[in-house]
Amino acid sequence: MSHAAPLPYHPSTVWVIVADGSQAQGYLRVPASDIIRGATHQPEETLTWALQPLDDFHLEAERIEAYDTGTDARGTVFESSGNLRHLSEPHVDLRRKLKADLAAHVADRLNRARAQDRFDGLVIVAPSTWLGNLRPHLNPSVQDSVGIELTKDYVGLALPELTERLRDIFPTRNIEV
Repeated sequence: MSHAAPLPYHPSTVWVIVADGSQAQGYLRVPASDIIRGATHQPEETLTWALQPLDDFHLEAERIEAYDTGTDARGTVFESSGNLRHLSEPHVDLRRKLKADLAAHVADRLNRARAQDRFDGLVIVAPSTWLGNLRPHLNPSVQDSVGIELTKDYVGLALPELTERLRDIFPTRNIEV
């Protein structure tokens, strides 16, 4: 889903995952009693929720610099018969692989957290390519808990700005669950 629409249901424990190819941060939607500092709301639109970072859900992809690839990373391959040799190119785009590995790791964390009933609603905010890497690794129970997929890259936003950008997803008034 590429636009922010309200959640179609009102789960009691909602996690918001904000990710891109290099990192992922999880947040818990919590009740808020005040206007969030730094956000630009009209007084009659005071939010009743805030995002609290999940301390155990900040993941970073491995850095490509950790791999000794160099610019001439082609290897010599010997033919199975005879003395012929030729150079071969790597078959894996390392940057793409590292992004896919992060998505698989995030999915593993989400699968385990859902099995432990740590959340019952999920909002995922990430670029579409990364979402495509994530989906095949999610268990059906996690997939069922996804209320919204927002195809945006909000990883670099400060918490007040992130909250402002997500304000239309959650209702502004408390809803009994």
